[in-house]
Amino acid sequence: MDNEEKLFELMTKMYNEMQKEFANFRGEMQEEFKNVRGEMQEGFKEVNGRIDNVEVEMKDFRKETTDKFKEVNGRIDNVEVEVKDFRKETNERFDRLENKMDDIEVNNADRHVEITGQIEDMKSDLSRIEINTADNWRDIARIKAK
Repeated sequence: MDNEEKLFELMTKMYNEMQKEFANFRGEMQEEFKNVRGEMQEGFKEVNGRIDNVEVEMKDFRKETTDKFKEVNGRIDNVEVEVKDFRKETNERFDRLENKMDDIEVNNADRHVEITGQIEDMKSDLSRIEINTADNWRDIARIKAK
């Protein structure tokens, strides 16, 4: 064998070994990719499970919040009804008080007129009494003078 054949044979051996190494490397890489893919899928499953749990918790929270808001709205509605009823009752009471005050004012005005008339009558009577008293004193003085 000459050098060229030895060199060719050596190169062929090296080529075949490199092909085997490359095939082994390719197999190892494919195996590693499978392992990484499996780990990633497991990780994704775990993440998806956590996301599902968060979604369930969010739905529960949303339901609880909605229920609380409904309860609060119901209470507010009840308070609004109570306030309206209270306002109506208060207005009715004020109207009755105003009517009573009007009646009292009318009665007081009538009494004022009546009392004013009585006072005027009393003044007139006192004037007559004073005049009669003066006449009586004059008569007494005349009788004494005689």
